[in-house]
Amino acid sequence: MKILQLSTKSSSGTLLNGDKKSLITYNLRDYIDFESDRTVDYVEVALPYACIPNSSYNISSKNNVLDISFNTGTTRYTFTSGNYTTQTFMTAFAALIPATFSITYNSITAKFTITNSTYRFSLLSTSTIDYVLGFSGTVDSTTSATYTLVMPRCIDFLPEPVFNICCPEISNGQALAKGGVFQFSNILATIPNAGKLNVQTVYQNTGDDFILRTSSYNQITIQILSDEGEYIDFNGLACFFALRFKIHRKYGRMVGSFMDVVSRSTNLRLLAEQNQEEE
Repeated sequence: MKILQLSTKSSSGTLLNGDKKSLITYNLRDYIDFESDRTVDYVEVALPYACIPNSSYNISSKNNVLDISFNTGTTRYTFTSGNYTTQTFMTAFAALIPATFSITYNSITAKFTITNSTYRFSLLSTSTIDYVLGFSGTVDSTTSATYTLVMPRCIDFLPEPVFNICCPEISNGQALAKGGVFQFSNILATIPNAGKLNVQTVYQNTGDDFILRTSSYNQITIQILSDEGEYIDFNGLACFFALRFKIHRKYGRMVGSFMDVVSRSTNLRLLAEQNQEEE
């Protein structure tokens, strides 16, 4: 058994998505040369330890668009990526959305209410910030002034709920999306994010070994995905983790290759010639 202590720092492997630091590949020949060892039958890999920074934004490029239809037109508003609370979001809303709109928050129901003093309006299904605000699909305000829309659900300013660490070089279970469609697969570990923003989540595990494909002995890739199957943006901060390799070897006498036989024959001949010269 061998354990590699790795990270998503650029010096550890080859980063494939820049400062997001959630897609990295490692050349196993730099650490363990499985491919050249003919005694290896198969190899199992597991993730016994991980330390993951909770540095991804609760509003980012994947969920920061609000489409509003009002006054016979539709306008798209894009919020700056960052970590928001209810108060900071309402401040950003007031600065971005026209002054005829206002937003209030009910701390008992944990819901936003948006009003417009002049126009009837709709929040459209094309918005990506819907789950943050507490709606889904297209929702409409009341039909009489003051035009009011109470969000049907409570707000969601929580960080990423889980970190899905995947490895394409293993064959493992798949995560499903809407309608039973496969979202992503080859899950090495699913780590619940129990930490607050800007702290680290520490994960430890003693089981869950998965067979590494023999065609993948040269390298291994680590992907860190959200529940939507998207690469998490760690904003430049690195993750640290351990990979445990269990090496299962073949039993019995290993038959040498033709080149091994030739090499041994040459060595024996040279040894015999040297002994004859000494006599």
